[in-house]
Amino acid sequence: MDLDKLKKKLWDVFGFLMAVLFLLGAVAIFAGIGYGIYQFKRHYVDGIAVETSEEDDGKGGLQLTVQYRTPLPVESSDYWIIPVDLEKKKAGDAGAGRENERVSQSSLERYDSGMSSDFYSYGYGWGPCYNLVFIRKNTGESSLLLDRKGYILQIYIPEKRLRKKGAEKKPEFILLKMAAADTNHDGKINGKDASPGYLVSLDGTKLTQITPDRTQMGWWRYDSVSKVLFVEAVRDMNGDNKYNWDDPKVMLSVNVNEPKMGQEIVPQGIKDKVEAILKK
Repeated sequence: MDLDKLKKKLWDVFGFLMAVLFLLGAVAIFAGIGYGIYQFKRHYVDGIAVETSEEDDGKGGLQLTVQYRTPLPVESSDYWIIPVDLEKKKAGDAGAGRENERVSQSSLERYDSGMSSDFYSYGYGWGPCYNLVFIRKNTGESSLLLDRKGYILQIYIPEKRLRKKGAEKKPEFILLKMAAADTNHDGKINGKDASPGYLVSLDGTKLTQITPDRTQMGWWRYDSVSKVLFVEAVRDMNGDNKYNWDDPKVMLSVNVNEPKMGQEIVPQGIKDKVEAILKK
């Protein structure tokens, strides 16, 4: 056989085999992604029913199972903070949970989102948490944050400032964005409901709501000099039980030394003047 023809034939065979391997690899990758999405949707719990007991989805006997996660680190605090969340698991398989460590989002949010650099935030890879357990480090004494159902979308935890380490005392509170009622009446408490802002002390006491009912907490910033927290509240003014760009936003201020419902910063008189100037 001619050497050139042999080389061409071998090259064609090699190319065919490479194409087959590439196709099989692509199929395996997409199959893995699809299986991961399937498992995520199968086990993910997006909200908690307002009235429910042990829940079974009818697919493989999955039931709601309470999970206690790795404690959140809080600098200079005497307490561990343990998030409590829910998963759908097979009955009797509660102890065989995945390791799904919470991943800090601080590098993404500290400077670019308008949030204070005194804090970092924790995001959740497998859903939100539904309660927080506070455990005193030296005695083991424990307490529960919520005595009712809730859906904690985000937790903002104080840390040392990167730019001025040791220059200022760290905040002595945790900021939460949390839904506590089924405001859209779909039978669940989840991220689609009103999610006001809350302050809570580092020992889990003094939980204080700082934005009104039927609002969602938006952007915020903490002024560590004046000890004032500025927080945006999105109001559902059109009554559609949704929170989007069409809904108005107001900026509130909260004195963190004496936390209570936030007060609107801009007085009505100034608002009237702005309207008159800009809408002539």
